[in-house]
Amino acid sequence: MTKEYIMHVLSGTHWDREWRYTAEQSKLRLADLIDSLITLMENNPEYSYFHLDGGIIVLEDYLSVHPEMEQRLARLIRKGRILLVPWYTLPDMFIVMPECIIRNLLMGRRIIKPHGKVMKSGYTATSYGQTSQLPQIYRGFGIANIFFYRGTNKYALPSCFLWQAPDGSRIRVFRCFDVVTRTNWFFFVHQPLCLGKKPCDLGYTFQSSELPVHPADEDSYELDFQVLEEDPSFNRDPAVLKKVLQSIFKQARTQSLGPHLLALNMEDNQ
Repeated sequence: MTKEYIMHVLSGTHWDREWRYTAEQSKLRLADLIDSLITLMENNPEYSYFHLDGGIIVLEDYLSVHPEMEQRLARLIRKGRILLVPWYTLPDMFIVMPECIIRNLLMGRRIIKPHGKVMKSGYTATSYGQTSQLPQIYRGFGIANIFFYRGTNKYALPSCFLWQAPDGSRIRVFRCFDVVTRTNWFFFVHQPLCLGKKPCDLGYTFQSSELPVHPADEDSYELDFQVLEEDPSFNRDPAVLKKVLQSIFKQARTQSLGPHLLALNMEDNQ
């Protein structure tokens, strides 16, 4: 009997709040993102979930620009459609004081309370390693599982395992994909269907209708260019669809213990 699998496609963004831009530039880009997200989710109930991973601080940033949107945003959070991590800001475990890790989670829980709830799942995507007491800390906040992709690899540990802290606290671990971490849907499905690219292709030839714009003046030369006139259509050839779905199935199946496969469309947005 052929075994059946269910693939869960989760859209989201990895929000690098402090990475490239000033605080005000980052807030304005975030406002554009969440404005579009709220409209999309309100008008399309079938767009069930969105993972907003930058920490609770992104809500403060957004509401400082659009305080009038608080109730609409909170409604989606309370329904569990916008998924938030439990952290106030995403920490890098080994460059902060130990107390900061706990206070970070405390602050995140306090600030989100009037707006809704966070995922009961640990998420430390940007930390370059994980502190050994993390299972103990998460258990203290009622969190029983953790999701990350830095600090170990397939040569040291399987993708799913139990992690025990020095005090004996145990937590379930899912280490994200070894090849493309949190973006396997984007690389294995979106790119081939929408851009005609393979996951390993490094180059991309722009068409005349999507010329890149890159400011070169002194004040804005570091800004990323924007691609204009994006074409939302994609390749619907059954043979191509079958090929890309087989590709992501093969990749996701290696890091699954059961019939449920994870497909993440969570590329960086900054």
